[in-house]
Amino acid sequence: MTMMVMVSERMRLTEQIYETQGVNVTVIEGKTAILPCSVHDAPASSDSKPVKVVWTDQWSTILTFRDERIIDDERIHVDHTFAREWNLRLERVKYGDQGIYTCQVNTDPVISYTVHLTVVVPPRLTNDVTAGSVEVLEGNRAELVCNATGIPTPTITWFRQTARPSSTSQLLRIGETGQVLVIHNVTRHCKGVYLCVAENGVPPSVRREIRVQVKFKPEVKLPTKRISQVRGKDTILECVVSAHPQAQAMWRFHGRQLNSNDKYNVNIYPQLGTDTITLSLYIRRLEPSDFGKYNCIASNSLGETSQKMVLSEHIIRTTTTTTPSTTTTTTSSASSPTTTRSLLYHPSPPSRLAPQSRGKGKGKSSGGGGPHADRRVHAGGGGGGGKGKGGAMEPAQTVDANSHWEPGANYAGADSGARAGRVSGCCSILHTFMLILMTTSVTVVAHVLLLTS
Repeated sequence: MTMMVMVSERMRLTEQIYETQGVNVTVIEGKTAILPCSVHDAPASSDSKPVKVVWTDQWSTILTFRDERIIDDERIHVDHTFAREWNLRLERVKYGDQGIYTCQVNTDPVISYTVHLTVVVPPRLTNDVTAGSVEVLEGNRAELVCNATGIPTPTITWFRQTARPSSTSQLLRIGETGQVLVIHNVTRHCKGVYLCVAENGVPPSVRREIRVQVKFKPEVKLPTKRISQVRGKDTILECVVSAHPQAQAMWRFHGRQLNSNDKYNVNIYPQLGTDTITLSLYIRRLEPSDFGKYNCIASNSLGETSQKMVLSEHIIRTTTTTTPSTTTTTTSSASSPTTTRSLLYHPSPPSRLAPQSRGKGKGKSSGGGGPHADRRVHAGGGGGGGKGKGGAMEPAQTVDANSHWEPGANYAGADSGARAGRVSGCCSILHTFMLILMTTSVTVVAHVLLLTS
């Protein structure tokens, strides 16, 4: 048996009386209390008669005499295990049993023991209106009541369960104490399980769960408001609906409610522990008539909400590229290009050329001149030593890639030779001038050296 006993006993022997002071016994309601009464130090009676012990309560009612019960209460017994011990045992203690009990021994002088019995009561929760669950409209105020009794008066602490029932529950202390918890401006996120825990230092503590349900009109959310698919393929449309009480949800197309058949398949997937469902619409073998606006509608006793999703056709555009079967030689960009330098030939206008001769006869052409003429223009009919009949000479002209060629111009071979000769003469004059300049310089240097010496 469990018993909490706090005892402070002091015996004092006076001239003819034994007294006790401050014997306190504390017991939990429903347990067994042992009230001590010991006469080990009591003097023997003068007539050597047996010791007689009487227990009385706070109203001076005689409870026992020696080891016999006087009143009709089966919970009361006398424990006389040892010769000088007369303990009063009280089973299944009630709160009304607390008070002052007295043990008197008929010795000479008389001994009196006083015992103060204190009964404590563990906390108990009363049946309240809000016990179990509470429903409140979103935006209103909710009151959760948790009344508890006990001795001493219990303290009530509030907690909220943060995890889903399927997982390990965790309690979050709200921080408020008291028998009433008030939630202002309730939202759907206030939904959940709340706990009140009552404790007063007397085990065991007690708790109660109160489930809060928040009522709100349906809310419809679309993962995407526009979706496209290729004609002939299948597709799935989804919308997420939250509501309490649970909403009636459906898909509509052109004002017609869609149900599961060979063309459509409608499914509802609830999310456990929440007021949310996912409404799915599966469409098979898309046709041109299937493209358009689909309406997801949800309704309950608080209202109706809808959202539209657009299903459009996805057109795949193909581009055909024809590659000719030719062999392409690619030169690496890392190689440096070859630069060909050539003297550009700018022929004189045709008016300055010698007129072309017509007629018969033999002649020799002194064309040729220098080698530069052969690099630029070769005129037939005027070639050195060439013989030919007089007549129109059509020059067969060849110009390299770096020369400046004027189309339509007609040049005579004799003029080409003369021009080449003039170029050669200019070069000779320049060479002579350079020799004279060098000779003059040497002469000046010699005269300077002579004068300095």
